[in-house]
Amino acid sequence: MNALYGDAIFAKLYGIAPEVVSAGVDVEVILGKIIEEDRHRIAGNVRKAILTGELSSGSYRILLPDGKLRTLTSFGRCFRNESGDASFYSGAVIDTPASGQALGNDPLVALCQAALSLAEQRGNELTARYLLSALKSVGPGSHSTSEDG
Repeated sequence: MNALYGDAIFAKLYGIAPEVVSAGVDVEVILGKIIEEDRHRIAGNVRKAILTGELSSGSYRILLPDGKLRTLTSFGRCFRNESGDASFYSGAVIDTPASGQALGNDPLVALCQAALSLAEQRGNELTARYLLSALKSVGPGSHSTSEDG
């Protein structure tokens, strides 16, 4: 079966009705929402994960029904049954803040950026400072912010 299942949050990220996603949405529907410029790379990442069992991760943009673009970051891995056949793909998708659009395929940067966004939303200033520091240590140009400190 070539279907993805998700919860209401997953459905909202992609602009799909929750009942459709909980019943299983065709992978092609999800891939069709990814802008063409990013689609081939993400499909290749997932294909490689299915073939090798390695972690798949990447940031990409999708076109929402209202015409707006949303940047998402996904992480997933394909598990194998006793015979070694690919049998189950599990993963997560997070909404990436606009400042994280240049995350590329670095899962460390993507996770830190997502955690920073959450810390800022919740008012966890100390956590946000540590995460900013972590992002700056990953390398120059890996994070831009209006605050320096």
